[in-house]
Amino acid sequence: MKYKEEKDMYPIIANYFTSLFTSYGYNVKVYNTYKGFDIELKKVFGNEITLLGNYFSPDLMISLTKNGATDFMVIEVKKDRITIKDIAQTKMYGDILKPKYLLLIGGELPEREWINYHKMNKYFLRYNSNKIVHMCPMTTRGLHASRMIPEVIYYD
Repeated sequence: MKYKEEKDMYPIIANYFTSLFTSYGYNVKVYNTYKGFDIELKKVFGNEITLLGNYFSPDLMISLTKNGATDFMVIEVKKDRITIKDIAQTKMYGDILKPKYLLLIGGELPEREWINYHKMNKYFLRYNSNKIVHMCPMTTRGLHASRMIPEVIYYD
């Protein structure tokens, strides 16, 4: 069974990362950016949000604050198999918003050829010069972070 809509996946994803990052000592705030950017995010990402306009916004953003420093995670969600177009869209968010973590979650990982291609082309899953888009499958049984591609995110 699959999710009927992407937004049905959001609370599960938000709860997963809130619990995970809280256990590492972060103060966590989830923003439902699929509804648009709120005032707090507009203060931080004013020019970037203007660039994205009213047409583009990631599904979720998470602020992660620890020891007075704040970083962001941007999450794009797809209820079906991840496609090359989804990867390109997610990379666009990474290049414009420059989050510490960029995650693409789908009902299924992309075709095996695309997963293997990132090993041959080091830029395929890169954004903001040196950071990597992470892809993760999610089923109705939950988020499968242990199957993250290209590797599990490490929390420093």
